[in-house]
Amino acid sequence: MGQESSLITKISPLIDGQVPDYVQADHPIFVQFLRQYYKFLESAQMTITGTVDQVLLETVSTSYITLDGTDRFNSNESNKIVFEDSTGKFQVGETITGGISKATATILVDDDETLYTSANQKFKEGETITGGTSGAISTLVKYRANPVQNIQQLFEYANPDNTVDHFLSAFKDSFMESIPFSLTCGVSKRNLIKQIRDLYAAKGTSEGHKLFFRILLGQEATIDYPEKYMIRSSDGNWAVPIIIRCTSDKPGAIPADMVGKNITGASSGTTAQIISEYTFQQGVNTIVEFTLREDTIKGTGFTISELFTGISETSDIAMQFTIQGIVTKIDVVDGGLLYNKNESISLDATIGNGNASAEISEISSGSISEVL
Repeated sequence: MGQESSLITKISPLIDGQVPDYVQADHPIFVQFLRQYYKFLESAQMTITGTVDQVLLETVSTSYITLDGTDRFNSNESNKIVFEDSTGKFQVGETITGGISKATATILVDDDETLYTSANQKFKEGETITGGTSGAISTLVKYRANPVQNIQQLFEYANPDNTVDHFLSAFKDSFMESIPFSLTCGVSKRNLIKQIRDLYAAKGTSEGHKLFFRILLGQEATIDYPEKYMIRSSDGNWAVPIIIRCTSDKPGAIPADMVGKNITGASSGTTAQIISEYTFQQGVNTIVEFTLREDTIKGTGFTISELFTGISETSDIAMQFTIQGIVTKIDVVDGGLLYNKNESISLDATIGNGNASAEISEISSGSISEVL
């Protein structure tokens, strides 16, 4: 069970029932002293800073005009005369609220820069506290827990979730000495202390750097390594794709629907899987270039003018394609004569898919074959 931030098990309300009747009848002031003593032990001490202007006497030593208050815990009157423009003067009995922690407590005694309040250990040192009735505003410098609650919950202070804010700084000095205490908005210092081991375990890794920037700056970091942009000689993964070029005489053929499908040549019986397609125009003909997955090719190989069929996933129709030849290399056997450089020449229509053409890049000198 987690620790309560406020003190629930109190002794002061039980004094009247615990002191014998004859003591209460013969010594009422002693009973009142016991009640106030335990009430003091059950109260928290807050050191604050605020603007409080009081009536100062013109004496050698610093003295103020004070009221005659005999019971500081029960009296609702201030002990000193305070100007109305004081912004840090609280009222006894009012509720104060922490600006960050939202913790609340009731003021029991207002002693200038020291407040004695009901216990609430969720107050954070350095936060602003505001009075619910007076509207006074001050900064909490130090919160000192009451002795009774410290004894009851002594072992609970070892848990960062349950310890007071003053002890939390000691945890930080022990486990996070190199990490600033000013974290980005929304990061809980208590949770960070409990999970700091994970950050240390990831130190030096990309995830550790990202977590570090997220905690301190509240931003997502992008980690790039130099090896990503490093050029290595002979480190390229070169691969020549295996392609087939086809035409389709059947209307409604959708080449993109063939991607991922297995095909079988009608005459050769060769099977393969298509992994991509590229469509382009060659003259008046539409040419489809299919890339095959190498490890799925089974058989002797596809042949020119061979047919294969596929089913469209979108229109549920059969699509038929005809494999065409591809001109990959030209070997000149008889160069001929009277040609010019960069001149286009026509190839035999039976070569490739009938649309192949070539251009003369170089011309060399011929030789004398016969003298008459």
